[in-house]
Amino acid sequence: MSSSPLTAAFEQRREALVARLERLTREDERIAALWLQGSLAAGTADALSDVDAYLAVVDEQFDAVYGARRELAESLGALLFSVDSLIPGLLALHCVVEGPVKLNLFFERASQAPNVDRPAVRLLVDKTGLEPRLKRGWRPSVQSAAQRLQAVFSGTRQGCTWPVRLLLRGQWCVFTMVELEVINDNLALLMAVQTDPALLFHNRLSYPRLLRPEQRDKLDRLTQALLAAVVRRDLGAIRDVHLRINAAIVREGRAAYAALDLTYPGSEAGDAAIHAFYARLAAGGCRPAPGPLIGLGGGDAAAPLRRAAGLARRRCRKTPSGRPGRRSGRADRQACCGSGRSSAAWNRARGRRRAGVPGRRRSRSRCSAATGGANR
Repeated sequence: MSSSPLTAAFEQRREALVARLERLTREDERIAALWLQGSLAAGTADALSDVDAYLAVVDEQFDAVYGARRELAESLGALLFSVDSLIPGLLALHCVVEGPVKLNLFFERASQAPNVDRPAVRLLVDKTGLEPRLKRGWRPSVQSAAQRLQAVFSGTRQGCTWPVRLLLRGQWCVFTMVELEVINDNLALLMAVQTDPALLFHNRLSYPRLLRPEQRDKLDRLTQALLAAVVRRDLGAIRDVHLRINAAIVREGRAAYAALDLTYPGSEAGDAAIHAFYARLAAGGCRPAPGPLIGLGGGDAAAPLRRAAGLARRRCRKTPSGRPGRRSGRADRQACCGSGRSSAAWNRARGRRRAGVPGRRRSRSRCSAATGGANR
């Protein structure tokens, strides 16, 4: 990660917050110990990592301390935002402290802290000799890792038609969002299983940076190719990139299941059929609906207007009943010229045409006006 003044400022604010938390713990007799978990304990942190801090509270004082959790956090700095954990049984306050610094503050009863398996611990304050009793080195069971892998891989494969459907609907921005998620979340997770199954239980925004360099390079190259193709609105290039993404999902999926000694849930025939489905994109008239690509540039902004003009012209030549050339009946007159033209005016114009008298074809001019003249 490149160093910059902004990055250095993040790290300085974080270290200052941890120092204030240490001082608070030493001064508060109700708190028996303070330690860090997450990347700051595992040795995988960088200057931008947040703080996962755990407080072991004397049992008799636990309710009072946890009840005043926001006041305790505010003593570290003004809270820009805070929310209690939404995970049942997990007593924590997730907050953004002025700076800003992200702080996840967990509360445990001191008597129960030794009963929890933890990946890694970095003890900062220990008033009661808790350190040797804390369990370290937690690893996920094969069953729990398999459940997580199955949820991600199955969800990706059962939704395999979504990218094409989004393109055909003209939802370019949603398509781009979905493709980026498939690459940098779903595919990254399949790679993570092969590196360390414990990464399956990391924050989805953090584990991609813990992949091996060659794995990160594959994700970066797919991401760059996708964005370049989408900006150009090049359907052939989009198809080729998506075929690469699909092939990577199958390849890394097989490797991930093998890493856990599990049977790959797909089939050769099914994977081949999905590949063939994607390969038909941009062939045989399979074209996406028009739609602006907001935020990414590219494309022809006037194209939708020209298409609307062409559609209007075709409607003027064709009655609602689908019979070209026949313009009889009030519905047909309104479809061609709008309701603003009276029946008498319509009949006068038709009489002049039958008599060979030149007259103004108002239907075409009205259609041109309706589309802002874009068909001229």
